[in-house]
Amino acid sequence: MFELLNLIPSYLIYLTVTLVIIPTIAAVCLRYSLYQHLTNSAKKVNRLLALESRGQQPKIVENLENRFRQAREKLEQVNTIALIDGVYSQEKFTCFGFSLRCEQWDYFCQTLPNLLLAFGLLGTFFGITLNLSNISQALEQGSPDVTNLIVQLQTPLQSMGIAFITSLIAIFCSSVLILINLRCNTNLAKSLLISSLEDYLDNIFQRSIEGISRLDLAINRMVKQQEEFFR
Repeated sequence: MFELLNLIPSYLIYLTVTLVIIPTIAAVCLRYSLYQHLTNSAKKVNRLLALESRGQQPKIVENLENRFRQAREKLEQVNTIALIDGVYSQEKFTCFGFSLRCEQWDYFCQTLPNLLLAFGLLGTFFGITLNLSNISQALEQGSPDVTNLIVQLQTPLQSMGIAFITSLIAIFCSSVLILINLRCNTNLAKSLLISSLEDYLDNIFQRSIEGISRLDLAINRMVKQQEEFFR
């Protein structure tokens, strides 16, 4: 076992750890954190729907309330779905010191499994290419002793087989990420959050805000039209 590990070249270990293992661990932590963020936000909004104590609400609720007030003052009917989609598209989530939009983090987690497979194949072909060079050098030496030639070729051939380890590790990590993505389904959590926000804006917040009624808006519009007509 330890002899097999000694055959693994240092560059292969570096590529595997840097391009496969570390991104996998980071993506698992990120996916779980993003899923918890969305589900917790949906739970807080559901608390508003149940007419419980408001408590500390996520920032997206405050942004939506402000945008809804502004739109309500200018429009008779507010497109709630478009308003929520616009605000959510700008919603940011901070992880590992980086603040990006939730949709960007989600796209990264969905793309990484395929990217890991590409990195695994890259390490495999890189290892095979280097070992083919070593085999070529051993053959060029032209040793008359067949036994000695076999010994010289044994190490490059073993290393060539070990080069496939990067692909195996990448396939394993990619499978783990796919399972995590299925378990922590951020698309479902996003749908639940948006549905709760739409219900809150249409059925609770809209009735509670103080503003210009639809009749007032219609009267103001008629006054403006008359003013423009008599000019």
